[in-house]
Amino acid sequence: MKKEKHIPTQAEVLEVLTELATQPELSNFKIGLFGSYARNNYNSRSDIDIIFREYVTWQSGGAVTAGRPGELDMDAAASIQLNGQ
Repeated sequence: MKKEKHIPTQAEVLEVLTELATQPELSNFKIGLFGSYARNNYNSRSDIDIIFREYVTWQSGGAVTAGRPGELDMDAAASIQLNGQ
């Protein structure tokens, strides 16, 4: 009898990505989910598409500008925001 492969649900994937987004080692990165899991139409052959984008801090006119650590990247089409901001 062949054991069925576990297909992660969208909620399980988001739970893992949310946990990753709060890790100190990734504080300079935005994490984004896109593709079939973001659209919630995945199947047993789907892969999980994620993107990591590093924040860059720069100084302009005396003000320091940076992205917010732990924020999900919303630049990808059909992406899902993890932290609700």
